[in-house]
Amino acid sequence: MNPRMKRYFVHRMVRDRIRSRREDAAMQQQERDRAKQWRAAEYRKLLSLCSGPNERELRERLQRELAALDAESGECGRIRCPERGDKMLKVGTKAPNFTLRDREDREVHLSDFLGKRVVLYFYPRDNTPGCTRQACGFAQAYQEFERRGVVVIGISKDSVASHQKFAQKYDLPFVLLSDPELQAIQAYDVWKEKKLYGKVSMGVVRTTYVIDPQGMIEKAMPKVKPDTNAAEILAYLAQGEQQ
Repeated sequence: MNPRMKRYFVHRMVRDRIRSRREDAAMQQQERDRAKQWRAAEYRKLLSLCSGPNERELRERLQRELAALDAESGECGRIRCPERGDKMLKVGTKAPNFTLRDREDREVHLSDFLGKRVVLYFYPRDNTPGCTRQACGFAQAYQEFERRGVVVIGISKDSVASHQKFAQKYDLPFVLLSDPELQAIQAYDVWKEKKLYGKVSMGVVRTTYVIDPQGMIEKAMPKVKPDTNAAEILAYLAQGEQQ
C-alpha cells in the first residue's frame, strides 16, 4: 500500500472512531434525559397526592426537585429565537415550576395555578419607565384577563419590599414575584448578556410566556414591547376563542 492510500485509510479509521464515540455520547445523553423525565413524572404524581395541611414540607421538597430537573433541561426543551439567537423555552414543553415570594412575602408556586391559564412576564426592574408602562398596561387590561380566568404574574429580581412599593404606587392588581436568586429567571432562559451604550452586562431580557391549564408552554414571546405586551396577549387569547 502506497503512503497516500495508507494516510487515507488511517484518516478514515480515526474519523469513524470519533463518529462512533459521538453517537455513544448522544445515546447516553438520551438515556439520561429519559431518566430525568421519568423522575419528573413520578415527582408530579407524588405532588398531586400531597394536598394535606401537614404535607407542606414534602410539597416544597418535591417542587425544589422538579425545579432542579427543569433547570437541567431534562424536560424543558429549548429553541433558539430567530430574532435574537437567544434560547427560549420550547412551546409544548413543561413550564418549570418555581417557589418565589409575592409582595406580601407569601410563598407562591407556579403549580398553585394548575387548571388555569397563566401569563408569566419577566421584566428588568421596578419603577423604570419601560417596566412601569408594561405593568400599567397589564393593570388596565386586568379585568379582561380576569374575565377569561387568566392569571397574570410579573417576575423580576427586585426585592419583596420593592414590589410592594411598586404595586402600591401604580395600583397593580396582579401577582408580582421576587426572584433575587434568579431561580425562575434562569429556568426560563431570560437572564442574558445585554449591551447598553457599549457596556456589556447581564440582565433580564423582557420576555412573556403563556402557560396552559396543564402547565405546558403555550406561547413564547421574546423581546416584547412594554407598551403593547398586554394588548398583544389579549389579541392572542381572543383569536384562540374564535377558533
